[in-house]
Amino acid sequence: MRGLVHRAMEEGALGLTTALIYAPASYAKTPELIALARESARCGGMYTVHMRSEGDRVEAALQETIDIADASGAPAEIYHLKIAGKDNWDKLDRVIAMIEKARATGTRISADMYTYTAGATGLDAAMPLWVQDGASRPGSNV
Repeated sequence: MRGLVHRAMEEGALGLTTALIYAPASYAKTPELIALARESARCGGMYTVHMRSEGDRVEAALQETIDIADASGAPAEIYHLKIAGKDNWDKLDRVIAMIEKARATGTRISADMYTYTAGATGLDAAMPLWVQDGASRPGSNV
């Protein structure tokens, strides 16, 4: 996979892009993403991400993005920074503070905003991974 990233960079790609909220990208582990983002950075590219969560786990998803940027050396760009779900709206100030703190300590991270009052995505993005991988939920009869 690193070779594919390297070849794409040689062919004019600007970096590595992931959409971790969607399968199959949601199965990627952080060390794998670091390795691929490192290859992008080695070629002068960036790491652009649609984070794993914009709702209940948005802070953990943001921390993963910061960790990938730090470990790989690639500047990170967050697609459509937003907070999904009314119960999560109070997290916005903490999320922005996390980005500002990371930037203050040298992490190259930025974001674009999703400025619409409503959003849309596939139903699969709202379903747990166990539903998408075909396995039954632990403890269930499904």
